[in-house]
Amino acid sequence: MGKTLIVGGYGKVGGIITGLLSKTMPGNIVIAGRNRDRAHQWVTSRSLETVVSVLDLSRKGFRDSLTNDIKRVIMCVDQENPDFPLECIARGIDYLDITASFPIFNAIRMAKFTAKRTGCIAVLGSGLAPGLTNLMVAEGCREVPNPTSATIDIILSLNSDHGKAAINWIVDKLYIPYFPGGEGRILVPPYSILHDFTDDSGHTFEAGNLDFADQHMVIQSLGLKSCTTYLGFISRRQTRMLNWASRWKLLHLLKDPVIRGVTIKAFGRPSTHDDSFTLHTCCLSICFNQIL
Repeated sequence: MGKTLIVGGYGKVGGIITGLLSKTMPGNIVIAGRNRDRAHQWVTSRSLETVVSVLDLSRKGFRDSLTNDIKRVIMCVDQENPDFPLECIARGIDYLDITASFPIFNAIRMAKFTAKRTGCIAVLGSGLAPGLTNLMVAEGCREVPNPTSATIDIILSLNSDHGKAAINWIVDKLYIPYFPGGEGRILVPPYSILHDFTDDSGHTFEAGNLDFADQHMVIQSLGLKSCTTYLGFISRRQTRMLNWASRWKLLHLLKDPVIRGVTIKAFGRPSTHDDSFTLHTCCLSICFNQIL
């Protein structure tokens, strides 16, 4: 069977995965991260049969964590470069990634011939977005003749505990212009375009464009000419405030450590607990459209 290494296995999402796998694979789970004390405390408080390892992906010593008994890796933290997954592929260690970095995914895709040689299976974008949204677009494209474009809408509640890494990721994306998914090569400011849709119950949501990896991934995998992902919140007021800030070119203020810290704090302290979310995709062709 071998062991499963879960990088970030004591974080918000990684902790859920560790808890589930520890029940079905007791003694064969290794969680890794930079903070050994926090990891030990997390494991002890839950009485899990889990091994703790120190791993800092920013240092070359990460290879020491890939011992011979590690047969698969689950990546739950963002990476600055693809060195670690490429090392896994070179060693034939199966790799599952639930993060959202398209540049990292692209570098891993370029190693497909190495993966075939070593017998490694790499599964990328296995979360909500990318992940479930990619599957929804793929299903929608199967219902549409000759699909050419798609839109993806993600509606979240600010009263949900999204986890520190996810909040940091969203805040960083709010002030970094990006190339939209598809043929366009013009930088687009985040949240500069508002998009709305109505669900089956008649409720209308609004969302703003943001650089999620799923829009780029479905273009590659499905051959679409364009795809745009929009992020919104259950409160339309919050969505419109971000759009207003983008139009007045204020989102760049999030680069300031104080303003960024206040924003992250606001995201990270929900007044009530609400894990609800809405996903919506629309796939289009030149002469036909079908909403999934």
